[in-house]
Amino acid sequence: MIYPPLFAVGDNKTGNVAEKAALELNTSLKYSRLCEEDDLYGLWKVVRWIPYFELKGKDWEKPPFLKHQWFEFNGKGGMKSLSSNMKLQLDDVRKKLFDAAFDAKISFKSKGFMTIKYRAADKQTRNEQERWRCSIAEKDMNVPALDVAIKKGDIIMTLLAEDNTILYFRLMRRVDE
Repeated sequence: MIYPPLFAVGDNKTGNVAEKAALELNTSLKYSRLCEEDDLYGLWKVVRWIPYFELKGKDWEKPPFLKHQWFEFNGKGGMKSLSSNMKLQLDDVRKKLFDAAFDAKISFKSKGFMTIKYRAADKQTRNEQERWRCSIAEKDMNVPALDVAIKKGDIIMTLLAEDNTILYFRLMRRVDE
């Protein structure tokens, strides 16, 4: 899945809210450590954040903008995901993910930086690949510009372009087993 840029520091379309959010997020990262593959094992739910009213013109039906998102990592480089605008019960999420094939492979070339390679739907389609910076919060913290409370153990993922421009943020919280 290729995501359009969500916002960038100094982006006139989103103005000061996006710039302030990016600065606060970067400050919060100093209270985190870089992820390793073993940190991701299990089921995670995306925590909604970012002032969505500032994101005009986005395709709200694409997976990164759906209200409910879950990711499962199997500890062997496999990743499954589920996105929905409808609220689902945790048992339904687990069943849907159990029945689904792992749709992506993750790899860590260096600590804190992972590549997600999505499987192509058919032989004519090329595999999509993303590069993410991955951090784990080591203490609870508030990020007012994003209107979110980050909890110790949350994963903060930052999608990076080839030139290291930030394209997208994702905050995930482990689902209790």
